Amino acid sequence: MSFLYPAFLIGVLAAAVPIVLHLFRREADVRLPFSAVRLLRRAPVEVARRRRLRELILLALRVGALALLALSFARPFFVGGAAAVTAPLTLVAVDTSYSLTAPGQFERALELARRAITNAPSSHLVALMSFDDEVRIVAAPDAARGTALAKLDAMRPEYGRTRYRAALSRAAEAFGSRPGKLVIVTDLQQVGWDGGDTVTFGSGVDVDVADVGPPAGNLAIAALRAEQNRAVAVIRNTGRLQQDGQARLEIDGRQVGALPFTIGPGRSATLRFEAGLPASGVARATVDDAHGYVADNVRYLVLDPPKTPMVLAVTGTSTARSDAFYLDRALQVDDQSRFRLETVTASTVARLDPTTLGKYSAAFLLGSQGLDLRGAEQLAGFVKAGGGLFVATGPQFDATLTQALFGGVAFPAGSEVRKARTEAVTFVPVNAHHPILRPFGPLMSTLSDVRFRQTAALPERDGWRVVARFSDGKPALVETKLGEGRILLFGSDLSNRGNDFPLHPGFVPVMHETARYLGAQDERAADLVPAELPAGMPRAPGVVELPVGKRAATATARPEPRRVAVNVDISESETARLDAKQFAAAISRSRASAREVARNEARQVEEQQHLWQYGLILMMAALVAEVAVGRTMV
Repeated sequence: MSFLYPAFLIGVLAAAVPIVLHLFRREADVRLPFSAVRLLRRAPVEVARRRRLRELILLALRVGALALLALSFARPFFVGGAAAVTAPLTLVAVDTSYSLTAPGQFERALELARRAITNAPSSHLVALMSFDDEVRIVAAPDAARGTALAKLDAMRPEYGRTRYRAALSRAAEAFGSRPGKLVIVTDLQQVGWDGGDTVTFGSGVDVDVADVGPPAGNLAIAALRAEQNRAVAVIRNTGRLQQDGQARLEIDGRQVGALPFTIGPGRSATLRFEAGLPASGVARATVDDAHGYVADNVRYLVLDPPKTPMVLAVTGTSTARSDAFYLDRALQVDDQSRFRLETVTASTVARLDPTTLGKYSAAFLLGSQGLDLRGAEQLAGFVKAGGGLFVATGPQFDATLTQALFGGVAFPAGSEVRKARTEAVTFVPVNAHHPILRPFGPLMSTLSDVRFRQTAALPERDGWRVVARFSDGKPALVETKLGEGRILLFGSDLSNRGNDFPLHPGFVPVMHETARYLGAQDERAADLVPAELPAGMPRAPGVVELPVGKRAATATARPEPRRVAVNVDISESETARLDAKQFAAAISRSRASAREVARNEARQVEEQQHLWQYGLILMMAALVAEVAVGRTMV
């Protein structure tokens, strides 16, 4: 047995404390003269002997508990268990991305992987790993080759992208400080590396690349979209040879058009099908490709009309429309991204049941006057279930109520509107990459033209992210999470009272992006890649039904399924390759000393055994037994 932190063994000396106390508490027998010895004939001498035995048991339990505590902190482990953790390892990592779906490619990959497994030294353990968007340990390290070979035969290419960094990082974890060999079976696709990616391996690990080779060429449907009631497909030739072919269009499984094409290497062609598109349904474009990847030869498009996002505005006055006037005009200004706004007063929110609230993608709290505790709980439930809430801290903002309103979200005490500013402040974006501000790009500076005459003190603490500030340095727009949803807190109003923001040209795009951002859990993209599908769904191209946001899964709201197209990530269609030197340049070697290597090996062994946990369990058992024995002596 050895110890990971032997210095803690000095704590065993603490076990001497109960021994010393026991010795000091021993009482010498006192001789007393008795005239009638016959009175002692029936004295229970055996009781004293039992008491002495219990004291010894108590002493042993106390000493044992302290010793076990010290041993547990020292993290013991059996050195004999190091063989399984530090034994040399051959790890075979197989690329299962869709760039290996060209004819014969994956069969070649399996053959290279099979050869690496069977040729592994007899002293090595063998493990098998697959990688694309995700990294999976298919076969754990084992001395037998049969398990890895059986798992390899069942392996199939997936529909994800190549991710070399994730695969190498997981492989580095598997090796730790042990020596061995990593064999990466891949096509050396260039898009698999992100700029600046590096992974560190121990000096005892050899990294070999088993090159599957590129396809002879590749055609891919890069895009499929609807333009003026016609389907438009973009076909890209990512290979090095000119290719001829034919693209076909299907609507709900019925072919409605076919167009020939000739595309040079590295070029694209845009094909417009003449068949009119229906108001709803599924369009599917396909292309024949005898040389390239199979997965990118099809693309789907959902023709269902987009649902109009519903937004709720809560005002603090009886004349609800007056406070929501500018917000309503802003959300209705663009026909293509129109929102449906419904306005209610704060006093009526309590009567909205969760099912009714569940139909809104976002809510704007423009005033809290008249909002009671029941209404606050309704809004809190809306946000926790995945909704988005924008809170405008205008003159009718009741900070006292809203501080308790969201159960745990600490609104600032005394968040009262500061009136009659001697000098107006302006709006200064802080996080230019925030989804609300990102679309402005170089025009973001125009938001500084807005003048604020009334502002509120917003929180600037843990749990709150500052998106923008006022020119005096105070937060102007902050964000926080609550349950599955999010809250945006704005340091003024939206009714043209404490500022001139509603009159500024930037007001409309800001409100559009805010409504879209708050409802992001509901308004998912109409085109997903397999990796973006929820857990449990088959990660393959096609058309799937997704519920409209997480609120649809609650007990009170009925699911509202929405069809979305799932297509492969088109960037994986590129055939540009790395060479061996470029691949090796992204792998660095650890310069750890022999002492550090030994310590890392010991840590791996100890983490496998967890003997310290058993030590703590025995210590607790000793303390429980000590209490039980002690009670019998009272």
